[in-house]
Amino acid sequence: MLRLFRINDPYRLLIGFFLLIIISIPLLADPVAATISEIKATLLGASISTGKLMYITVVDDTPPFAAAIYGLIDLIFGRSVLAYRIIALVIIFFQAAYFSVVLIRYKAYVENTYVFVLVFIILSVFSFDMISLSPALMASTFLLFALNAVFKEVEFKIQRDETILSLGVYIGVASLFVLSYSYFLLISLLHLILFARINFRKVLLLFYGFALPHMVLVTLYFWWDELTPLWKYYYQPSLTLDTTSFISLKSLLVLGSIPVLYFLISLFMVNREARLTKYQSQLMQIMLLWVLFSILHLIVVKEFSANSVIPILPGLAYFITTYLCSFAERE
Repeated sequence: MLRLFRINDPYRLLIGFFLLIIISIPLLADPVAATISEIKATLLGASISTGKLMYITVVDDTPPFAAAIYGLIDLIFGRSVLAYRIIALVIIFFQAAYFSVVLIRYKAYVENTYVFVLVFIILSVFSFDMISLSPALMASTFLLFALNAVFKEVEFKIQRDETILSLGVYIGVASLFVLSYSYFLLISLLHLILFARINFRKVLLLFYGFALPHMVLVTLYFWWDELTPLWKYYYQPSLTLDTTSFISLKSLLVLGSIPVLYFLISLFMVNREARLTKYQSQLMQIMLLWVLFSILHLIVVKEFSANSVIPILPGLAYFITTYLCSFAERE
């Protein structure tokens, strides 16, 4: 299987897609067994699709962009858990394919390979509730866009206002799916300080880009004269450290023990044996900081579940892929 994905052929993406479908067949075949989060999403989508407004006529703390997506899905497919899961699979595949292409474009590996797709897909289904259309899954797509912007800025080290602005906007949009993802603005800023040329004006531009989606949302609720519900039911609950746990930390560690073990081995072996250029080493440091920050982010998540580790997966997949490719070279 590893040899199959090592070949630099975009058609390997299709093989990855079919592999994802095969792995997910048990869940797709039994859409009746819905999780609490999926039931909540379908009920919320049914309310939003009838024209009710979030935080005004629908009192819930679900982020606004996630609620809007749920409403759109209900409008098109009705209250179908299967539709939600199929869309989640499409997003997982898109993330795997997109970031794999990004890593190839910026030559993050010694060889151009699609092994990342295989590893990312396997990591993305390590728990049954990962294949659900959660706000974290949708938001993580924009975090990948943000990582792409960081890579672009680090590679060229040229003053590109549009790259910095788009980086802030991507994280701002992600935070309207999961507000705690606002913290990824800090790690992105750290990346730029350590690995790119950034000045105070660029920092302001980054924060302006982040604030832009929030300003649009606040303006909309100000127009409706409903700023108080927006603050009370969306922003304020996310500012506390109160956490609702859908899975214990022990159970999550048991589920993720094998991926974490591979990550630690990969981290140790890659530092010893991988032959990387200076730029590839910088990308590795960026991904390592991303993984560490994503782990720290678990402290502030509002709903602790298997989906909480989604931001960690690109980094884990990157390091495991780097190790597998370097190991294959020695064979």
